[in-house]
Amino acid sequence: MQTPTFFFDSLGALSATLSADSYDYQYLRFGDGGVMSLVIGLLVGFFLACCLTVFDRRVLGDFVRHVLYNECFSKEEAKTLEELGYLKNSFVRGALKNGVSLRRVVKCVEEEEFLEEVRAMREAYEKENEGKRVAPFKEPKFKMDVSTMHFYIPEELKYTADVKFEKKGANAITLLIALLLFAAVAAIAITVIPEILQMLDNMLGIFDQKNNIVT
Repeated sequence: MQTPTFFFDSLGALSATLSADSYDYQYLRFGDGGVMSLVIGLLVGFFLACCLTVFDRRVLGDFVRHVLYNECFSKEEAKTLEELGYLKNSFVRGALKNGVSLRRVVKCVEEEEFLEEVRAMREAYEKENEGKRVAPFKEPKFKMDVSTMHFYIPEELKYTADVKFEKKGANAITLLIALLLFAAVAAIAITVIPEILQMLDNMLGIFDQKNNIVT
């Protein structure tokens, strides 16, 4: 499957069709890139969103399903990445350390314990200084070492994790379908969007800058 070639060829066709030279609007302004920048930006965003969906379900989803398979459903049952066989997976390590999607369902034992300690420290500080004019409590930051810490999926998040990272449909066929949709959307964009923008430009032309409304 010549995915990269198809994608960039499509972008090239859009670039040629929607260039600023092809559509000269009198009132609408899109910068140096013209309409091309607007449309290609939307389509590239759509394509990247499809790729991220496949990545979430195939790469991160494999890790989530492995945690579920090992029945890591509580702090006592939590395991390290080495025990789960993902210590050398840089994508999973990065997602656990800095990501958002994965961390919504996968919890870190050490981080939760740290946050509990911080909460107790904050409450003690506020109680001790109640009524006093003191500086706000300074929250210490948690430093995660994904190579040694323990991870699990709480019982109440098992269903959410299973649905969010479901493997079904997350493969090369999904990406191919996304590319076909991209081609369809690109074809519509080539013919429809410039016409819509031209109509908007014509409507703006009704309003004269000097006389307010042209009669």
